[in-house]
Amino acid sequence: MGLERLLMVPQYAQSVYETDLFKPWLSVLPSLWRTDPRSLRILSDHLRSAIVLIGDGVRASNTGRGYVLRRLLRRALTALWRGEGGTSLSLSDLPLDLVQSTAARFGQVIESSLVTNVLAAEERKFRELVSRGRSLLRRLYPSGRLTEEDYEFLRDTHGLPRELITDLLGESAQLT
Repeated sequence: MGLERLLMVPQYAQSVYETDLFKPWLSVLPSLWRTDPRSLRILSDHLRSAIVLIGDGVRASNTGRGYVLRRLLRRALTALWRGEGGTSLSLSDLPLDLVQSTAARFGQVIESSLVTNVLAAEERKFRELVSRGRSLLRRLYPSGRLTEEDYEFLRDTHGLPRELITDLLGESAQLT
């Protein structure tokens, strides 16, 4: 069932997001970033998980646990950048007390600067990927129509997940 689902029972919650594990996140993030409820849940879940992974010594990479961390952060960034502020929003805005309270809830003691450094490094890499992805899509797929094989190629060769490609193609359509 998982910790969050088990916690729903004694707390009479209808969703894991109504439990006290998510309350700090869902009370802070809406004032920090304007985003839709779905993106807010993605941000809360993925960033909370990322902090715990970083506290366990995991660093973003292309393999294993590091790849899980990278995917969590990139999905969170994709959700964040969909909001009103676009790519001007940053994970560096995350309050350090939220980072510390999340780590403490899982019995971890971590330096906030370590977490912010890992978040900043991965965000920088993802911004570069998004920039390259925009130009790649304009060059290789000017019509904006992609097949399943195209999506797989872009993911496997260039690290562009489908959700990001869809967002980038939507930007292109808005610009024309």
